[in-house]
Amino acid sequence: MRWRPFEKPIANLEIGDLERLREEKVEEQLFLEYKSEWSPHQLAKSIAAFANTEGGTLVVGMTTTGRVPDQLLGFDHQGDVGESLDHLIRDNIAPRPDYRFVVVDNVQARPCLVVEVPRGEDRPYLLTRTGQVTRRTQTGTEPASRDYLDTLFAEGRAGEHWARFVAEGELMRLSRQPEAHVWTIPVVDGGLSVAPRLFTADAWEQLPRIAGGFSPVIGHQKTHASMDLSDTHLRVRVPGFTEPEAFHLMAATNGMVETTWIEKDGDAYILDLMIDQALLMHRSLTVDRFAFTGRLLLAFANFWSVPLGGGASRPGSVSMIYPEYVLADELTSPTLAATLKRYVARSRGTWDPEP
Repeated sequence: MRWRPFEKPIANLEIGDLERLREEKVEEQLFLEYKSEWSPHQLAKSIAAFANTEGGTLVVGMTTTGRVPDQLLGFDHQGDVGESLDHLIRDNIAPRPDYRFVVVDNVQARPCLVVEVPRGEDRPYLLTRTGQVTRRTQTGTEPASRDYLDTLFAEGRAGEHWARFVAEGELMRLSRQPEAHVWTIPVVDGGLSVAPRLFTADAWEQLPRIAGGFSPVIGHQKTHASMDLSDTHLRVRVPGFTEPEAFHLMAATNGMVETTWIEKDGDAYILDLMIDQALLMHRSLTVDRFAFTGRLLLAFANFWSVPLGGGASRPGSVSMIYPEYVLADELTSPTLAATLKRYVARSRGTWDPEP
């Protein structure tokens, strides 16, 4: 890619590759920046700026004269550099951008750090301690202009509209039998799918493995496959559910994850359990396996049984509730789960609006 100054994967970089930047006087520009020291605030500004623009590479431990690299001296740091970088990004940038890094020791045994940041899929990325949004230009890292911010937010809104469109399309497709559905759908710039990065050919192999970490897989089937993408679907037995009431867990080519529960008696307790288990599985699939930490649309739809007398029943009115945009790694937040349960119960008339 054009934002990579090296001809080899970042994991294979050696000290000679960094020295070559100095020897060839490769200047800082839109896709490349040098930092001489470890400064959390300055590093966060640069990483967020790359994610908000077209991506780029940050080299830490290189001094410069003007924009030209001068000396590769490394930087002072105590502890694990990779762990510190993870904390730096988590504590200073929201949402969390994608990145790759490698630590290279130079001849003075001081670490040098190279961080690759692709163009963000969930822009704008905000510096949480200042509220600032930065971007890269040919001359450095700068605060984003009003026009550029408008562009970033417009892209974000387009992604939100796309995610909601997908959820509403699934709602229209459903048969009206007593069942509950939880969807998480990734929000990306311009409404583009993240499928090429998330749900590749090995998704079918991974899905049963992930679900099996929570409960026995009682059966599964492949519902669709193309050359390099898969829609995968399986049934999972969850503690508290009988076999006929098992979860159906779905991972779709548009990046959507869905769980479905066929209700028997409209048991509110079981519905609460379903929410807890669903959010946990969605997070494990999306965050832990596919490393997506951006925003998701979280939506819940519920058709429930309405008694007609004589043992008969009919489906009640559908409710699609809590279509809310949340960060993927917050799916298992107890506050989020409690809020979702309250919305569900309120729609069914079983709980008071507030605890």
